[in-house]
Amino acid sequence: MIRNRLSELLSERGLKISRVAKEVEIARSSLTSMVQNDSEMIRYDAIERLCTFLNISPNDFFEYTPISVEYTFDEHPNIQYDILQDFERKLVLKKFDFDFLVDIKNSTEDQSFDLDISFKSFHGDSETIFKVNDEDSVQELKEIINKLSPGLKSVLYKKLQKNIQSYVTHFLIRDITYNINYSLSDEDIDKLKKAFEKKPVKLVSNIFTEY
Repeated sequence: MIRNRLSELLSERGLKISRVAKEVEIARSSLTSMVQNDSEMIRYDAIERLCTFLNISPNDFFEYTPISVEYTFDEHPNIQYDILQDFERKLVLKKFDFDFLVDIKNSTEDQSFDLDISFKSFHGDSETIFKVNDEDSVQELKEIINKLSPGLKSVLYKKLQKNIQSYVTHFLIRDITYNINYSLSDEDIDKLKKAFEKKPVKLVSNIFTEY
């Protein structure tokens, strides 16, 4: 795994994103994405300008570990829900179970772990909670993830949360769209999608933590 250390580097120097963006002539939105490690690609010239500005080498800019964490989601999740057809369409999610496959690759060996994830509850009006079932059975995976630095664990956590949000929303909306029991209009489906996206999906886990 690899990540940039731009957030720490700016914090150590008391620098604001807007000031650095102006000084190195990088769009503020692009620099913010870099700070948050959301960028899949970073231009070489941007790295060079930032290293020159911060008086560091590329080795100081990046953090690397030979441990690679890859994961895939089940293409056939088990979904159950109701749609209350009152004045507004309201989704009541009852079940959303799926397999979560994790592959660990490092310099010595490759390991695979099969996990089950289930929808557990809505947390007030803010979050849709999912949990890993029987985490105690994959303690070895937890030990591997714990070897990552806090920064790398944070990158893995944020990416995982974002991907699960996209995965759950995609399959749920797809199922609703083709469900002959409801025959909702495009407008109703769009409203349901927006309502669901207001309740971000959150994976609660003792293995995948933010720090």
